[in-house]
Amino acid sequence: RALVGGFLQNELEALPGLILSAGIRHDRAAYRIVEILEDDFGNTTKLPVFEPTHSIWSPRFGVLYRLTEQASLYASWSRGFRFPNLAETSGVLTVNPEVEPQRSQGFELGAKVRSERFRGNLTLYRMDVLDEIVANSSVLFTFANFFPPPATITFAGVQTVNLDRVRHQGIETSASFDVCEWLEVHGHYTWDDTRVRRDDVTDLDSNRVPITPRHRGGAGVLTRLPYWIEIGVDYLWVGRRGAINDFGEDIEKLDDYGRW
Repeated sequence: RALVGGFLQNELEALPGLILSAGIRHDRAAYRIVEILEDDFGNTTKLPVFEPTHSIWSPRFGVLYRLTEQASLYASWSRGFRFPNLAETSGVLTVNPEVEPQRSQGFELGAKVRSERFRGNLTLYRMDVLDEIVANSSVLFTFANFFPPPATITFAGVQTVNLDRVRHQGIETSASFDVCEWLEVHGHYTWDDTRVRRDDVTDLDSNRVPITPRHRGGAGVLTRLPYWIEIGVDYLWVGRRGAINDFGEDIEKLDDYGRW
């Protein structure tokens, strides 16, 4: 896989406190997927299987307005992408050389507060992803068995597929506060709702995307000691979520967990 890309971005203070930003990015990916055959004498032959080339433009626009020296509001729109990796196109378990890149269109609204002792962020986001790349564990494979007696065998397996449209939306918050010069407390929380909006192949419409928790967050403290030493403790919490590939919610959800 060969990747090449470039981008341009510019920021302009159109009015005092009003900052506009715009950017454009272009990426190109060229794949050469081959099947390697080896005979009884150790000689190898490479047979081209698929040689796709993908080219994507990704613009973005944003605006930021400073209400005061400490507080600001911002909004942004952008298009994004993800090329399939080699494990997804030509791996052992999830091979699909014809999987397409996923493309997204996202919006963000947010607010930031910065003071001498307090820092806070609030973001609302929505992102619609076209052709989202996932590993679907309910794909049926069929092959012919020519050994006596002849039969056709069908079994369920895992394959990388594209979902027509998936929506990611949620809220992200974070804050930190300096109790004193040497002690900081901080925390963060995310609510994330990720659902399949449309898919004509897998019949997963309206199903939640598994393994993505709806709730997650954390908190911690940080002490600043002499000689550039910092000591802290953090707690991360992840809520209940579906098991990976369990789009149909056929098995019990994974329990929530915390990590210190």
